[in-house]
Amino acid sequence: RWFRSSNEFKLWKHVEGVPVFIPVSAAVRRKYFVGLYAFVLGEEIYVRSRSAFTRAIARHELKHVTQFRKHGIVFPLLYLWESLTVGYWANRFERQARRAERGPAKRRAAPLCLRRPIPRQAASRAACSGRTA
Repeated sequence: RWFRSSNEFKLWKHVEGVPVFIPVSAAVRRKYFVGLYAFVLGEEIYVRSRSAFTRAIARHELKHVTQFRKHGIVFPLLYLWESLTVGYWANRFERQARRAERGPAKRRAAPLCLRRPIPRQAASRAACSGRTA
């Protein structure tokens, strides 16, 4: 645990095997979470409050844990370099985490009426409804 020597955070729960910690007081929350909902240190997630830990935030932070596991101890340096050179919003690690927030992509099949050529708009409405024009 990163904050081993302090009693500022307590273990709240585990998400996919990753420990999630919350601050023990409002003073700790103000100290570490200025403008943040959560952050990752190594393979641990620190969250502002229980109510701030939504599914989207969980997926976002779990993506950062995955990135840390992939790149190892150099991940914080890579993240910092990206943020300094291209900015926070264009940082590839943040872009990947924001994509992860949305969850798995759902594939939809095209409607049957779009699978055949339709010469006019009126004919397309008829084709989609099963009637002839």
